[in-house]
Amino acid sequence: MTGRFTSVIRTIGLLCVIGGYAHWLGAQTPETESGHCAAELDAGYFTPLIPTSAQTSELCFAQSGEFDGAEQFLLIDVAAQPRSYPSVSNAIHLSDWQVKTKFFLKNKPLLIVAEPYKRHPLARLCNELIQNGFQHPKILIGSSATNNGERRSAIAPVDDFIVEVSNFGVVTVATNRKVADELAALGIPAVAVESGSNLKAAVRDATINYSLNGYLPVFIVGKLEDELDLEKRLNEAPVNEAFVVSGGIEGIKAALKTSALSAAKRLHPVGVSSCAG
Repeated sequence: MTGRFTSVIRTIGLLCVIGGYAHWLGAQTPETESGHCAAELDAGYFTPLIPTSAQTSELCFAQSGEFDGAEQFLLIDVAAQPRSYPSVSNAIHLSDWQVKTKFFLKNKPLLIVAEPYKRHPLARLCNELIQNGFQHPKILIGSSATNNGERRSAIAPVDDFIVEVSNFGVVTVATNRKVADELAALGIPAVAVESGSNLKAAVRDATINYSLNGYLPVFIVGKLEDELDLEKRLNEAPVNEAFVVSGGIEGIKAALKTSALSAAKRLHPVGVSSCAG
């Protein structure tokens, strides 16, 4: 990462988790105790580390207002589910690793797009392209990257949320105080939608105040049962782009527990028990 994140931390304080995080530190796994769940979560799960620039770069990042149209570029969509671009004549779909191996693209003006909530994988791709000699590739971040300027909300995979919150920085909006407290217990700060408040207004305010003009993605975390309703409510009259985390707070806990168990097994290959739920 660059020095940009120093100002990010000063600007948004505890609301955006910036930088990489260490492996789970709370697991102390007895080798003889049967029935003990080695992947219990605690408040020490996320431990901030100082961001490094060894494998990532934001030099390629651009937002739609920074240039006039995509016609001057070869548009490359690296999203898992690419979109169509009827207004762009030269658009193709490649995976990120394919882009890196197409050396005939080095001297072409590239505009790379992906899922609009992704930052960390794109920062890694940017660094690799620069290291491989690509000439000034641009990576478009934000809503215009896949929605052709239309601000829409969608469901984002829980694993992608964890990648972003662990390695880059996000704005997290919790649908109520209880969910915010559960996120805080996992080490993920969030803006809580207070009782009686409007969800879309809360998302708009969080986006304006903390996303650095869309530079950081905005995620919404609720309960699993509310997932589809949240997406529908946000898209009835979208004012800001935000992404509902798939599986809700339950999905985040399950994903972190699985990750913690895997880490514990790597550290203690003998005597580590698993747990359900």
